[in-house]
Amino acid sequence: MTLVTFKPTLIRGKRRESLDFMSVSIYAWGMKRSGGKSRMGRPPFPAGKAKSRRVFFRAEPALYEKLAVAAERQGKPVATWIHDMLEVLLEGE
Repeated sequence: MTLVTFKPTLIRGKRRESLDFMSVSIYAWGMKRSGGKSRMGRPPFPAGKAKSRRVFFRAEPALYEKLAVAAERQGKPVATWIHDMLEVLLEGE
């Protein structure tokens, strides 16, 4: 059963899709999509179930530049470099 078919038409130099209503089944008018709109990507963790926590802090531009240079030397993103350095500093505790 074909619900709707699309045939390309050319309007003002742009490709545009137009409905071909001759191939619409009479049963299609009453049909609804079940389940609602789905979201792309991995679903978020329920509250309190995440395995890690986010830590936010503000850095002055001069400090951030130093962090960025140090991270770039090791070929890591700034957040990953900060995470690794904090792990090293806190190993003894």
